[in-house]
Amino acid sequence: MCRSGLRDDERTDQPDLALLQYLRKTHAILLGDTPIIYSFGYSLIIFSYKESKMENSEILTRVKNVVSNVLKIESSEITDDSNFVFDLGADSLQSVELVAGFEEEFDIEMDQDKALEVQNINDAVNFIAEYL
Repeated sequence: MCRSGLRDDERTDQPDLALLQYLRKTHAILLGDTPIIYSFGYSLIIFSYKESKMENSEILTRVKNVVSNVLKIESSEITDDSNFVFDLGADSLQSVELVAGFEEEFDIEMDQDKALEVQNINDAVNFIAEYL
């Protein structure tokens, strides 16, 4: 199944089509994922990563959901330019909870100091996009 001529410790970003189809069936690699394959004799180690970044519209939706849950407000009250403190009423503790919520939602680790400087929803979307 390995590409012919592949050295034992060689890495390839371009697997054979048959191998790619096999991996998608057996290892749940999604169409948007690109597998990186390391071959060690008869063993394969497979990693995959997303080729494309998340769309800002999806980030925005997820940010609004986190804000709604943490601040206990309706999503309809949150606009793209809502300020966390002045428009949405977040206090300092809730600001920390928002950062933690974003990290959990997007499975990222953000610079806490820089994250706490973010003032509004649009800035949060752009800030989070840098980590994705």
